Amino acid sequence: MPKDIYLTFDIEIVTEKISRNKQFLNSMLLAPLLIAKALKDRGLKGVFFISLSPKIHDTSFNEYEFYLDILLNSLKSFDNIQIAPHIHARNLPMAFSTFEDRFDRYNNMEQIQLLNWAKDFFSNYNIDVKIFRAGGYFLNNNYYDNLKNSGYKMSSNLLRNEVANINLIKKEAFPNMPKNIFGIIEFPVTSVEMKSVKGIVEVVNLSPEFFKLNSVKEYFEKLEYININFHSFSLLTPKLIRENHSFLLIRNLKYVFLERPMNKILELIGITPIYNHTILKKELFSYLDFFEDNCDNYISNFFEDTKYIH
Repeated sequence: MPKDIYLTFDIEIVTEKISRNKQFLNSMLLAPLLIAKALKDRGLKGVFFISLSPKIHDTSFNEYEFYLDILLNSLKSFDNIQIAPHIHARNLPMAFSTFEDRFDRYNNMEQIQLLNWAKDFFSNYNIDVKIFRAGGYFLNNNYYDNLKNSGYKMSSNLLRNEVANINLIKKEAFPNMPKNIFGIIEFPVTSVEMKSVKGIVEVVNLSPEFFKLNSVKEYFEKLEYININFHSFSLLTPKLIRENHSFLLIRNLKYVFLERPMNKILELIGITPIYNHTILKKELFSYLDFFEDNCDNYISNFFEDTKYIH
């Protein structure tokens, strides 16, 4: 029987440590549209979890919203894209302070207000959102109750405290199943346990950003379904490369000593370079080609169109 695959994309700008890079045009406009087109050309569906926050202190929501508006209006022509909110909360226009980025740092009343505000935001574009993803996958004990009270039906996060679906250390796989938690169907992101480049054992999401296709595809048949995640900021802007990509050290040295300093100089004079041949773009397209070529074995779906929703 064919397996359901969920191709999910977090649409946001880079803010992570040394890779911090505020490139609106690449991360918020060009990358999502290129991904949507690449999926459509291959007969695949994608779920875009769109961050409603710039995630950084020196960028106002109004500036960020300008690019969101262009993106959402542009995505209307793609019937293969499902849109959903992804709340990093920093700098959102709420009645309470939104200095914190993490969704789980807000109390129940604030979370519900954020969730309702997100639904209202997308309704202005005639988008009825039913599924949610918390920024950074950070959840607190009342997360699912708050989702239900705000009218959501589904959720998709990385559940780090559960047994990983793929264990690259022991070369094992454990099937994953959606869970009904207080009336919310949670579709966990496929998780991978491995020894990272940091030298520690970590559980991370299954993503072309971390793993070459050939290193994980042998486990796909052992899973109940596959939920892959990719960030838009990884498509057209250089960043540190993690885990099992080829020439890892050389690529990262190139980024630290060449690409990153050059980008800072170009930013000062108002130039935004587009890196159209990044290793992560190449790897993402390898995954997409694989699922297109094996469409008899894998069905690309939206979350609400699967056998798990009754």
